[in-house]
Amino acid sequence: MDASTLSFRDASSSARSFPFLSMSAERQDLFFSLALTALPRPMITPLCRIIVARLEHRIPGLKERLRPLDGKTVFIQPKDLTVGFLLSISNGHPHLTAISPESLPKKTEMDARLEASLEVFFHLLHGESDGDALFFSRDLKVDGDMSVVVALRNAMDGLGEDLLKDVFTLPQPFRSLFNRAGGVANRCLDRIIDPFLKKTAKLENRLSKIQAEIDALRQKEEDSPLKSVHNSIEKDQENNADLSRTAKNAIELLAPAGTPAALRSAIDAGANAVYLGFRDETNARNYPGLNFTREDLKEGIAYAHKRGRRVHVAINTYAAAGHMDSWYKAIDTAAELGADALIMADMGLLSYASQHYPDLSRHLSVQAGASTPAAIQFYYEMFGINRMVLPRMFTLDEIAALKEKVPIEIETFIFGSLSPMSEGRCALSAYATGRSPNLCGVCSPAEHVRYKNEDGVLISQLGDFVINRFGKDEAAGYPTLCKGRYIPKGGEASYLFEKPECLNAAEYIASLRAAGVTSFKIEGRQRSRFYTTEVVSCFRALLDAEASGKSADSLPDVLNRLRDLAEGGEETRGAYRKGWR
Repeated sequence: MDASTLSFRDASSSARSFPFLSMSAERQDLFFSLALTALPRPMITPLCRIIVARLEHRIPGLKERLRPLDGKTVFIQPKDLTVGFLLSISNGHPHLTAISPESLPKKTEMDARLEASLEVFFHLLHGESDGDALFFSRDLKVDGDMSVVVALRNAMDGLGEDLLKDVFTLPQPFRSLFNRAGGVANRCLDRIIDPFLKKTAKLENRLSKIQAEIDALRQKEEDSPLKSVHNSIEKDQENNADLSRTAKNAIELLAPAGTPAALRSAIDAGANAVYLGFRDETNARNYPGLNFTREDLKEGIAYAHKRGRRVHVAINTYAAAGHMDSWYKAIDTAAELGADALIMADMGLLSYASQHYPDLSRHLSVQAGASTPAAIQFYYEMFGINRMVLPRMFTLDEIAALKEKVPIEIETFIFGSLSPMSEGRCALSAYATGRSPNLCGVCSPAEHVRYKNEDGVLISQLGDFVINRFGKDEAAGYPTLCKGRYIPKGGEASYLFEKPECLNAAEYIASLRAAGVTSFKIEGRQRSRFYTTEVVSCFRALLDAEASGKSADSLPDVLNRLRDLAEGGEETRGAYRKGWR
């Protein structure tokens, strides 16, 4: 059977003989939901097996992606159904069985449990939602071993596929059954459900516009103390119009690429460059199911270069004493395959790269913690760095002052998760788990994270430490110790270091550009390709608007989309506004 026989949403000749194929994605989801609800339970498991067989046939990389999950078991419970799905992995092969929760054998040991509405699961399968954002908003309920959940998410998301596509071209006699049912469903949807959905959509649209207007008013009121700063920046830009236009042409939007699928999504959404890492401890996002093999990188660089974009390879952890081979190999591979830049912090690696590949751009990683002109000048003179990735502790004025004193490009973070700790020097995670972020490439390693839901309260635990309890209606955050809630002696539970929130510097695009920043960096290699697509497309729209003289406030829908992806459901301007250390 070749790929042409697996067409799912091709509304051509196949649709005439099989009405189900002519349905929109939303209708197919609704129809499939009805089928799951109405089908007798003994028929659901065979249907699950057909789906798995189709996926394995269509996606050759599925087995390899799932292999790290060998021996693991996950129970998936759609809230809308009385039946759930037991997913187990053996030698990279997924086994999916329909079973009610009460029918689970008592001795069944589940590594993790996921619970959400069918709509949420369909959005995830279509690649139309970010799993982390759904977790923050509590729309996706997670229990158990986080490493299993993370590996499963990265494996499926990394395929870059709509996992419901091309699955339901069923053999006889199922085809005839679905053919008739599809025709009836289309007529029912046209006459009954569509009108209702359209009215609901209009109401939601009106409510969204009202909310956007309220948010815009609140934002203006909140920003009023900074009006004088913005006015002076705008005046400087008017006096230097020619210089401003040159800078606008040179600005880079740098996107995270945790998987090959995310790389393609970022480039297609408008990123000028992407940054990524290998599947080992040489990069600071060493999570299960994430990152690139040699072949992945080769294909990714070809995809980017064909479209005139750049690829930066992060080799930004510190090499283990006496075991430098993995780091040297990473540098050699990146250079051999044609990477455009290396992101490094270790002086030994910087020296190796400058001696062996002098023409390959070297960017000083934020992990190096260089925060003074003297420190940056040292790296420039010793290793010929071309760019400095600034730690997230500088104010706008400090960035501008620093740029005047260093002869290299400046890269700053503009969106994503952040920590109040000195970059690359956090010892809390290493203390709790025995794995150092800047040696092993993992902060709060997933295998040490567990979640437990008790009467609507979500408890997050890292190693032996309970670090947070989120109430029933409270947005959740990542399980990092620096964003945990603690009880000081004689006090109450509170965020002693920093709240779970997301950096969003969209309103400072013009200010950062005026300060001399060359590249705007988006954090989030551990997030989904949906996150990458959304954030890149939003900032591409914001950059284009700013280039035409408009402010971020002129795009409230874009700002709302960014807010929906924020950790903990909250945003911060970080040091750009607060000036914390």
